[in-house]
Amino acid sequence: MRVTINGFEVEGTPEEVAALIRAHGTVASAKEPAEREKAAVVGDDERFASEKVAFRALRRRPLSSAQRILFRTLLDAYPEWVSASKLQATTGYGPNQLGGLLGAIGRRLSQTDGYVRNTSMLEWLWDADENEYSYRLPASSRNAVERINP
Repeated sequence: MRVTINGFEVEGTPEEVAALIRAHGTVASAKEPAEREKAAVVGDDERFASEKVAFRALRRRPLSSAQRILFRTLLDAYPEWVSASKLQATTGYGPNQLGGLLGAIGRRLSQTDGYVRNTSMLEWLWDADENEYSYRLPASSRNAVERINP
């Protein structure tokens, strides 16, 4: 069976195609393009994963020791911001390794059942004074992290 899904041509059995659609979300509907774009935008109140999904992501597979240290550091600092340099010092990671660690957390979330596209487990902002990013846990992620006690 050959089908086109969101502009991509896919070939497989009906079961494989159905599994692909389930794994990557729903197929874009025939709604007007403006309606599709509006529905795909995540609002400020919805930009973070729910506690339920964040907890599921944290429990889906074992956390690495560096991930545990990162979450413990952010949890201990809550609700304050933690600089990237402090996270590097606590994890023992360099800038590129910290970027990989944060990317792994994003991938962990995006591969979890119930994930809502464009949501995150961490909040970040650019600190122009320090010339680096700072991070913190939103309330929903903080609750999930507390439950696993990293």
